[in-house]
This record gives sequence, C-alpha cells and structure tokens, in this order.
Amino acid sequence: MTNQVILYKPQELPRLPKLQEPPKEIRTATILNDSHLSEYRDSIQRYGEVARGKLGQFKSHNGELTGSNSFMPVECANLGLLPSGARLTERPDLEEAIAIEPSFGEGTYIDFGLALVTPGDSYKKNDLPARVLAESLEHRGFKISPGGVLVPYNVLKNVEHVDSACGLVQVLNDKAGKEDIRDLSAFKWNYGPRNEGLARAYLYRGRRWYSNDRGLDGSDSLGRVVVVSAEATPQKFLDEYAAKLEEQRQDLESYLHQVEKLQSRLRGG
Repeated sequence: MTNQVILYKPQELPRLPKLQEPPKEIRTATILNDSHLSEYRDSIQRYGEVARGKLGQFKSHNGELTGSNSFMPVECANLGLLPSGARLTERPDLEEAIAIEPSFGEGTYIDFGLALVTPGDSYKKNDLPARVLAESLEHRGFKISPGGVLVPYNVLKNVEHVDSACGLVQVLNDKAGKEDIRDLSAFKWNYGPRNEGLARAYLYRGRRWYSNDRGLDGSDSLGRVVVVSAEATPQKFLDEYAAKLEEQRQDLESYLHQVEKLQSRLRGG
C-alpha cells in the first residue's frame, strides 16, 4: 500500500502544431451551365431513336443545365463539352464539397457513377448493361469485389447497342485506372447497394447517398451535372496563409520568451 502521495502531477506541455504546405492547386466543384446545350443536342443526332431519347433529356433553367441520368453526363464528357481542364465529379469530390458548404447541391440530385455488384441482373432492363460493363472491367484486369464496385462516370464511355432497352451500354474508356474503381463498401450509403446487377449512384438533395437506383435512364428537372476543375493556388490564398503563419510565428516567439523566463526562475536565475 502506498502511504504517501505528492499532491502534484507535472502537466503535459502542449506540442507545437505541424506545419502544412498550402496546396499547389485548388479544386472547384461547379454545377454545369447550359452554354453547350445546343451543340450537345446537335451531336446526339447521330444516335438511333432509342438512344437519342435517353440522351436528349437535358433542359435549361436559369442558365444551368438541368436533368441527368447514367448516360447524359458521360456523353457531355465524351463530346468534349466540359469546361477546359474539367472532369465529371466523383463521390469523394461531393463529400468534400458538402463538408465545406452543406448547401451545395441542395434540392437537386447529382449522378457520379455506376454501382456494379454482379455481371448480370434479374431486372431485365439492366441485365445487358451489367454484363457489358462487367466484361469491360474483366478485359482491363479489374475484378468485381464482393459487395460490388463503384465505377465513376469519368472513366466510362457510351456505346450504342440495339439490344439494350436504353439503346446504349457503357464500357471503360482509355483513362480508366485501377485507382478509379473502388469498392462500394469503401463508402457509406443511405440507400443501397443492391445485392446484384447494376444501379446508379448519386447524391440526392445534398443529403442522401444512393447506390440502388435501377433506373439508369431516368431524368427529371432536379438533376444537375457537376464538374471539378483545378487551377494553381491563387496568390491571394498564399498571401492569406502567409499572414496566418506570421501570426503564429509571433505567438510562438511570445511563448518562447515565457518559456525562457520560467526556465530561468526554475533554475534559480
């Protein structure tokens, strides 16, 4: 048994914060405008009637492009109609966007990929698209993990197929890499995934994550296409960061001065 206790416990001294370099580039998520709508409509005339009907559901409202399904954003990207240097949004981009600004995408739905669980689907309309996409993945050396994978629209292209109920199927484009295909289990979902086949993945009203929507071709006025672009970090941001570092430097100098005075007293100086 301890029979004496010194009623003092040395305090833990605060650790200095780690310095972080500012990012070399800043990414921006933006709802796509309608500036290329006319060109888009002209470009899809090369497709047959069924495919053209699924692709031709974009409309315009207050300068924004409205409507979205599994095929329309991909077609925009494949046609080169995104802003220079921009790409279609992915799940991590949207997670970051709503963490920074919770109102982003509020009241809309934003498609960002396909949830593929098995190479085939008992829902007949999605069976052929599921098989074709699975074959494309297998051909490129990608495996469908248990529980399925999320395939972002950035790495897809549309292919017309007369046997498809949508008039279209989707396969990997030349940009697809192993880092692009991620397990569905890597993300949290409010609804989904399914236990088989193919479904859309999207953010609904800025709040709920879906990966179980079998309606690959459905579109309505709530849909928006979001693109992500990057640019070198503006000098304004770097100047603001430098100013914060200067404040921290002055605080540290003051703290160091207090440390030296306390050390002197403790040492009997």
